[in-house]
Amino acid sequence: MPLIFGCTEEVLYDFEENLSREKTLINEFLNKNNIEVQTDKNGFLYKVLNEGVNEPLKEGDTVYYNYQMYLLDSTLIDSNIPSVLDANNSEGYNRVPVMQRIYKYSIKDEPYFFLDFALTQAKEQSALQIFVPSYLAYGSNGYVNVEKRIAPNSPILFQFEVVEISR
Repeated sequence: MPLIFGCTEEVLYDFEENLSREKTLINEFLNKNNIEVQTDKNGFLYKVLNEGVNEPLKEGDTVYYNYQMYLLDSTLIDSNIPSVLDANNSEGYNRVPVMQRIYKYSIKDEPYFFLDFALTQAKEQSALQIFVPSYLAYGSNGYVNVEKRIAPNSPILFQFEVVEISR
């Protein structure tokens, strides 16, 4: 569905064309890296790295998790894991003291659809990789943090590991 500006027929953004391009990029990445994924009913492509234990998250639970976010060219965008940040010569946006290295997040405050998906799959000690088209992440605006930039319309790889759930 193209977006049209003003009285002209100039196409500024073609959602379907961009989505097709991103799906191709994601599939090429998966094939190149021999990654087999599952697809949920909303179209999320994901790989379960660890099923986890106990019950899934429920509304109102608080989850402590580690994450890594990459572009498909393997550029680290962000992480809260000091060893990952160090290995990538990155300060990171959310680096915190070692005693508080686990990111605390409440399911009610969730701002990103891909993170919402990860949280709905979460159990203690579960881990997944989610391959996210831009419209389910940072979209046509992209994102800039302290060191890195996610260009507009960039698919991302989000790796998510639950450490603890507080009920």
